[in-house]
Amino acid sequence: MTATARILIVDDDADSREIMRVVLTHDGHIVGPAADGAEGLEKFATGENWDVVLLDQMMPGMSGLETLQQLRARDPAARAIMATAYATIDIAVDALRGGAADFLRKPFSVEVLRGAVQATLARPRPATVAAPLTTADDTYLVNGYRFRRVPLPTTRDEAANAQVCRAFEVQSPSGETRYCAVDIALLAREMMRVALGQDCSPADPAWDRICENALANYLWENARIAPETLCVYDLTREQLQMARGELEAKPADNVS
Repeated sequence: MTATARILIVDDDADSREIMRVVLTHDGHIVGPAADGAEGLEKFATGENWDVVLLDQMMPGMSGLETLQQLRARDPAARAIMATAYATIDIAVDALRGGAADFLRKPFSVEVLRGAVQATLARPRPATVAAPLTTADDTYLVNGYRFRRVPLPTTRDEAANAQVCRAFEVQSPSGETRYCAVDIALLAREMMRVALGQDCSPADPAWDRICENALANYLWENARIAPETLCVYDLTREQLQMARGELEAKPADNVS
């Protein structure tokens, strides 16, 4: 059973605030409500009285991301879970880069809410603003689902069969853990070659980012544990931009 925590809910939707308050109060937590970012910051104060902040992204006046920045300025160790019905995975990544512990897609189930709160409370308070997307243990967190890179099994060694594949361990909020292999189809590799004007080898770091993004997208869109194999047949504009950024970041002597 999770220990009692003090949780601040910042959401302009009164029904959402009340539902979250009822669920979390039933779980034994002490809950405080705020109707917008300004009220949330006033109640947050220095942050010493709150263990977690549940923060809506789309609010009148100050957005969730702006509120998050001010929360973290007051208390770099603040643990915030952001939520929205309108954002894409891009906004979720921005929130994680800004120091959010998790990002939930509305409407979310009671189980997803509880799982996200439990996972956030289980994490140590960060000493500084979080590094982009990853936590200190190289674990990603989306919709309450944790995932991290793991080595490919020898039977799927990409150098041996020239496939593009990355392996991950995925854990649901309930604790279910599953191995997931993200495979890049030949069509997606061709899209990359055309977009960049050159082929990327299976070991290229650009594929790391694309596979991570593909898995994060799946968890964001579906809020359920990923299948054992996730095949990527098409690349989004965001993923191609990621690959281009990786290519441009390479030292000049490594580019032919």
